[in-house]
Amino acid sequence: MSTAFKDAVTVAAPTIVGLAAIVGSAWQQSRSRKHDREMREREQRHERQLKDLDYQRGLLDDAAVALQDATTAAAAIVVMLLAGTYDRAKAIQFDDATGALTLVAARLTFRFGTDSELVRITRAATDHMMKAMAELVAVRLGQTTFDIAQAAAKKQSDALSAITDEFYAACGIIVGAQPTP
Repeated sequence: MSTAFKDAVTVAAPTIVGLAAIVGSAWQQSRSRKHDREMREREQRHERQLKDLDYQRGLLDDAAVALQDATTAAAAIVVMLLAGTYDRAKAIQFDDATGALTLVAARLTFRFGTDSELVRITRAATDHMMKAMAELVAVRLGQTTFDIAQAAAKKQSDALSAITDEFYAACGIIVGAQPTP
């Protein structure tokens, strides 16, 4: 080997090694940035999923409260009709419970879609409330007797109780919980 070649290799070797180190370092930084970006995206997806789950649970809680209030209000109406009296405060409570249930049914529809079992159950509960309300209005207007209205309202109240049980079972399916026996 000639001295000129040895001198060229001696001069070029550190430059080549330096360039290789720079390229290797840039490649490693690129991989590190890509990994960091993927981890941030994964964390953001996870956070969105947790927020979505929190929203679902909150909505299911709201629906359960609305169903419970509706069932309680319907039972109060049955008791009122059994007594053969009209209590304005109970009628207002019943109307408020019906409105809250209707609102929750709409929220469930937006969240879970019209084909959801929860939506079907909540809409059925709203229908029963409306039928019981119709009986109450008929009594108030003198279009029917307390006995007839009481029987019809009792039927709607019993249906609401059954629907509430159905709702809790459907909620357990949505959140992956198993109902306790």
